[in-house]
Amino acid sequence: MSFSLWLDPSFGASGDMLLGAFAEMVNDPKQSLSPLRDLELEEWQIDFEKTLRNGLNATKAEVTSRETSTGRNWSEIDALLKDSSLPPQVIEGSRRTFRLLAEVEAEQHGVTVDDVHFHEVGAVDAILDVVGTWLLRFTLEDEAGAIDEIVVGAVGLGSGSVKASHGTLPLPAPATIGLLKDCPVTTVSTNTETCTPTGAALLVSMANRWGNIPNGYIRKSSRGAGTRNPDDYPNIISMVLTENSETQISNTTKYLIETNVDDVTPEILATTIEKLLDLGAEDAWITPIIMKKGRPGQEIKV
Repeated sequence: MSFSLWLDPSFGASGDMLLGAFAEMVNDPKQSLSPLRDLELEEWQIDFEKTLRNGLNATKAEVTSRETSTGRNWSEIDALLKDSSLPPQVIEGSRRTFRLLAEVEAEQHGVTVDDVHFHEVGAVDAILDVVGTWLLRFTLEDEAGAIDEIVVGAVGLGSGSVKASHGTLPLPAPATIGLLKDCPVTTVSTNTETCTPTGAALLVSMANRWGNIPNGYIRKSSRGAGTRNPDDYPNIISMVLTENSETQISNTTKYLIETNVDDVTPEILATTIEKLLDLGAEDAWITPIIMKKGRPGQEIKV
């Protein structure tokens, strides 16, 4: 069996929203996140709770820590990941996410990637959001089956302004706009931030392609909740796991191909059966028949 995972960020995306959505998809999210203890970070804790956002059930991820400093360079985070004993695919995915953030920040502030200093994104909670999301992404694959692709829908963007370490910034944040270049977006009618740079970087680094939900059979779904609970829209990201329709066809449907011939020698017919089986046919056989005008023939079935 193979699967596709569809993410619907039409109301926005953030690291904790994605972490909550993936947590709802797996059997034991806290156990799956235990490898995070290998990271050399200050004391922290991740909790999950069921909540409502605009009347819809969703899972809220809450990361708490005792960290006093929230700043880290790109190189510090990269070394933190490379020196850990996390699964290789988790390290690779997390480094890709932070690399995207570093490249965008470098472009926005006119510095080199190595000189990028993360503020909000360098905090313990943001690091755990990113690495935890990648851990749960591969946990889901271990539990459900191979995920052939991750498809992401249009990203919902709000407007207005937000206070950050660099001062007041317009919304969508410049880093978010940079990360979502060439990606589909849509409007959320709110004067608040709906998609954070961390959320955008995770979407871009995880996506195999952008578009609507893939064809197939829905097997699981979940929703991750944001911190706020506005009245005018559900502050959630939705996730749907679909079993690919090709898998279902190969498991449940057989095709029978048949044709009649009246001018083929027995030697060729025998060789034809052998070649059909060698090419993957589950079975093949020949039946003698009487065709029109009383002519003898053979019916080949595969």
